[in-house]
Amino acid sequence: PFERLTTNSIVHLKTKKCFKNPLFERYFAESFYFGDSCAILKNYEIKIESEMPLFYKTNDPENILDIRENKNEPIYTVQCTFKKPFFQTRVNEPLHSFADPGRYTSICISTEKDYERIGKIEANFYQSRLKESLPEKLENIRNIASSITDEAKCIDTVVTHLMEHMHYLAHMDTPTGALIPRSLKEIVASGQADCKEYSVCLAAILNSLGYQAKIAGIERGTSFLKRYRL
Repeated sequence: PFERLTTNSIVHLKTKKCFKNPLFERYFAESFYFGDSCAILKNYEIKIESEMPLFYKTNDPENILDIRENKNEPIYTVQCTFKKPFFQTRVNEPLHSFADPGRYTSICISTEKDYERIGKIEANFYQSRLKESLPEKLENIRNIASSITDEAKCIDTVVTHLMEHMHYLAHMDTPTGALIPRSLKEIVASGQADCKEYSVCLAAILNSLGYQAKIAGIERGTSFLKRYRL
């Protein structure tokens, strides 16, 4: 399909991303990061239209973003274009190496101005998972660890056995798969888990042993959006 593509060809790419189901009711959020690629970005446009109010946060160290917003009901719009062509990439750095997020041009658009409402929704899902009965494999791990009195050794034992029983694999086949863990029964039956599901299994076992384990959600490598700053 690319017979006419040769060295020094100029390739124009047009992409479209559709969101058929929201992660949570009345919720939308998307982040766009520019740079660190082999492409020259030109005539780039982002346009988000919503029946709910939109908030945005930018990091624009190169002063290339042109943001326009319309706050008039019934449709709220945020439109982002480039003031000039843009190219940015790292040199002499290992593949997938970490770079300061503050150096990258980005825009985050959301129907939420902070994390409070979504945090409470997520917390309810996690709490319901922690109240589930332990499946047989997790109960067996609990029994092994129950005889260990040293706290650090007890937790290490549980973590070790979880890693032996489950391979690391994220499940993104549902709209909420990126944020909400499956039930303990589903996790154990699949023999696979990602960060949040390992955490749920670990916390559930530790709580059954008498500890007060809680789960903290973190995100590495992105700029923090201060409260009420979107």
